[in-house]
Amino acid sequence: MSEPRPIGAARAIAVDQPAPGPRPQLALYQWWRLPSGQVVELRRIVGQHNPEVVVRNVNANGEMAPGEYVLTLRFLVNHGKKVKG
Repeated sequence: MSEPRPIGAARAIAVDQPAPGPRPQLALYQWWRLPSGQVVELRRIVGQHNPEVVVRNVNANGEMAPGEYVLTLRFLVNHGKKVKG
């Protein structure tokens, strides 16, 4: 039996996780596939502490859809996949 520990004592828990993979380099006008399957083009990166990206939808013919919208940079890098650029 293990020795009793004081209440509130910290203990280490080992979690087997793979090492994080290399992060893709960001550049303007890259195309990214979102988890929804939609392809977007990276138009602008704004902000410093919690950066956001302005993206625009791209159709199957490579044409830009009207209008732009904002995503967090963290969401794009963690959940999107670079397609072109």
